[in-house]
Amino acid sequence: QDGSIEDYLHLNSRLGFFIMQISNGYFIADAVVILMSTHLRKDRFMLLHHLSGLVSDSLCLVYQGRWMILILLRSISEISTPFVNVRWILSKTNTPKSSLLFIFNGLAMTLSFLVSRIVMIPFFWYCLLRILHAEMDPNISVVTPLYIKIWVVIAYILLDLLNIFWASKMIKGFFKVIKGFQRRD
Repeated sequence: QDGSIEDYLHLNSRLGFFIMQISNGYFIADAVVILMSTHLRKDRFMLLHHLSGLVSDSLCLVYQGRWMILILLRSISEISTPFVNVRWILSKTNTPKSSLLFIFNGLAMTLSFLVSRIVMIPFFWYCLLRILHAEMDPNISVVTPLYIKIWVVIAYILLDLLNIFWASKMIKGFFKVIKGFQRRD
């Protein structure tokens, strides 16, 4: 491939398809857990997050790689997921918030979340806008259907708003822990 923007519009990567299939399996499994758990069912934001990811990945799979680059860029955000899950496990096992494990995991969770989800937002939207602009070229061979473009824009606005909301909660929690240490000294 020559590295043109059209190459990125229709990526046909076996590894990319594999990553999206694994990601869809995770979204489905986690959505089922959320729906089955009365405690977790209250978290509509998490369900919305998983469903939008599932639909976006599925559309890319159905259309055989259309905009795969965007899905793969979004997959980078899952780097923070193990720390988020460990945080949940630590809270459910009543691990003291003052323990080193809780504190270091919280720091890793916050930093990985900020870097992989928040810092990536401008780059992602730059890529999306380049792709949308490239698809206006009359010489392009395949154009993505309008409903997919609309879905992608709406879904990713929602994902970014959710990530910003969650990041703000993490930052507040991080500073709360720091203030707790300052009071001890």
